Amino acid sequence: MHAQASMFDNHPRVTLTQAPVIELSSSAIRACIKSGKIPSAMLHPNVWEEIEKSGHYRN
Repeated sequence: MHAQASMFDNHPRVTLTQAPVIELSSSAIRACIKSGKIPSAMLHPNVWEEIEKSGHYRN
């Protein structure tokens, strides 16, 4: 599979890398939190910390 050309291909401050596509949505994160599970494996620790502090997705 060959990726389509991008404006970032030759950008001096951008490094493109091959990485797997991860199917993740805010809906999945909200559902996880509402069910009482902790989605920390799905999120960067700083993001999870902010969600916990702010109480987002709890209601």
